Amino acid sequence: MSQQQYSGLDRFLHKLVLGSKVIQSTSFELQQLIAPKLPKPDRPVFVVGMARSGTTTLLNLLFATGEFESSRYRDLPLPLFPAFWRKVHKGFHQSQSPIQRAHDDGILVSPDSPEAFEEIYWDNIGNHLSEKDLVDSFSYYISSIAGASGPGKRYISKNNNNITRLDLLEKVCKEINGVIIIPIRDPLKTATSSLRMHQRFIAMQEEDPFVLEYMDLLGHREFGKGLQWLQVGSKPFQPNYPTTEVECWLEYWIYLHSAIPQVSSNHCRMVDFDAIRSAPLVNLKPMLKSCGVDSPYDQLAAMVTKEKISTPDLSQLNAPEMMSSAEELRREII
Repeated sequence: MSQQQYSGLDRFLHKLVLGSKVIQSTSFELQQLIAPKLPKPDRPVFVVGMARSGTTTLLNLLFATGEFESSRYRDLPLPLFPAFWRKVHKGFHQSQSPIQRAHDDGILVSPDSPEAFEEIYWDNIGNHLSEKDLVDSFSYYISSIAGASGPGKRYISKNNNNITRLDLLEKVCKEINGVIIIPIRDPLKTATSSLRMHQRFIAMQEEDPFVLEYMDLLGHREFGKGLQWLQVGSKPFQPNYPTTEVECWLEYWIYLHSAIPQVSSNHCRMVDFDAIRSAPLVNLKPMLKSCGVDSPYDQLAAMVTKEKISTPDLSQLNAPEMMSSAEELRREII
């Protein structure tokens, strides 16, 4: 959403409620008390990948099939308590026209749009549980979201941070027949877009400190002044270039994607995002089939090209050997 849409009261409530682990964990406990038994999750879909790799586009596309339910902007500031919070919202539901999100990338959002709030579960609940308890707890969370608007929906999430949890997601998917979709986008396009987004959010956060607080509360730390590198494998990411240079983000692309071939998974599906953008009618079919979706491809294909895509400037790249390594890795993954 855009920060202009949040009034002073909205900002206060978001900081108070989202920023309190006590409130968030208690809301999840109340959710479990109100609805102690929920149907076992059925074929959930997890869209996972480096930020700016097409994850939001694929989330919106799959959500548009009508087969899925996800966390939505309207669920804030109590996304872990859908049994109560969505009923409250029905009393003062107001439709709002979609607007371009803060990323300025052509993607339109409204209060009913799906969004990545799963990290609130991980920050407040999941990260504090043993693996044994976690699978049951996370499965319950999935069911609570999937059934929030009525029966018959499947859960879908987009969470870039889940690239650090692929082994765990594999175990969850094995129990409930889930699918992990990982879009792989051209390395330089991803790096160039990441640099632009990082600079954009720094400027926004300097103008309005609430943007930084809000992103941190949601677990969105991919860009801006609150940047936190995701860590995969045994070695932390230590860039050799400053974040103001595209080489830094290309290094990061290589670091994150190097971990993907090491994951032993029967449930991961690599998706060539560039191929989907260039020929959506042809290249959407395998992804939708792997997700168990049978929808009109022509209608969904029209959604793919709505996102702005910046054209990378190869003249800005001072490390062509890094680009060669990234391209080789991309070919290996896809």
